This record gives sequence, structure tokens and C-alpha cells, in this order.
Amino acid sequence: MKAVLFDLDGTLADSTEAHIAAWLKSLEYLGISRSRELLTRLMGLSSIDIARKLLPPHMAERAEELAGIKDSIFMKEMVRLFT
Repeated sequence: MKAVLFDLDGTLADSTEAHIAAWLKSLEYLGISRSRELLTRLMGLSSIDIARKLLPPHMAERAEELAGIKDSIFMKEMVRLFT
């Protein structure tokens, strides 16, 4: 056997709520309010695609920044939980 694959997320664990919490914190950081329901509907898209959908038109150029903030918050929380 050369490899073993695990389908962790959605099978052995579900990180959806952690992703939503990270999105809410990152949006708050930029002074933007969005509903949990909207975020739930967007789960499954890439971070950059979600960021593009969440930002108001006048902030569209900040999509990469927002996605980076969210991913950083999410990773810090995962490290905190599992160390």
C-alpha cells in the first residue's frame, strides 16, 4: 500500500460552523455585516468566491484581503483547538 486517503471534512468532522464563525469575524473586522444564513448558503465555494459575494460593490477590490483574513482566522482557531 502506497497511500491511505481520508475524506475528513463532512465525513469524520464538519468544519462548516468554524468556517462561518471565521467569516463573521473577518467581516466584522472590515465593518461589514452579513447573515449566518447567507454564509451557510455559500459554503462549498472557495474563499475568494465567497469573499466576492460578501463584499459590497464599492469594496470588491478587497476580496483577496477578506479571503486571507478569513483563512487566517480559521487556521488560528483550528490550531488552537487541536494543540
